[in-house]
Amino acid sequence: MDRKKWSREEILEMWPQAVGELRGFQAHLESRSGITAAQLGMALQLAEEEFKRLKDKQVIEGDVLRAQSGDKVIFKYPEACELWNRKNAKEHLKMGETYTVDRVSIHREHTNVYLREFPGVRFNSAHFVLIVGGG
Repeated sequence: MDRKKWSREEILEMWPQAVGELRGFQAHLESRSGITAAQLGMALQLAEEEFKRLKDKQVIEGDVLRAQSGDKVIFKYPEACELWNRKNAKEHLKMGETYTVDRVSIHREHTNVYLREFPGVRFNSAHFVLIVGGG
């Protein structure tokens, strides 16, 4: 049977409820199975560490020039460029949202970022930060 691969966003949203349920399940299993409290505690500790790692993922600001197709960026700086260059961002993007890079086009005085979510629409690279590890 194929197992679903949970996204970072799904894990972060579901973890607070899941950890409580797992702790209750831990008490139930300890009383009725051969699994020890130490084994379950270790599994929970590893899961909590992974949750913290996902939650505290590093973001490198100003590094969008290194972005490649498939990388994730966050729309963080809506006022970062000239007024005429903000139009597409204002029409399409939401502050703090994550988007997927289609391609980056570097020019002498500016850099455009094209996003998979908005085919053919160009955005100024100054609006974004790159998520390390693909998010």
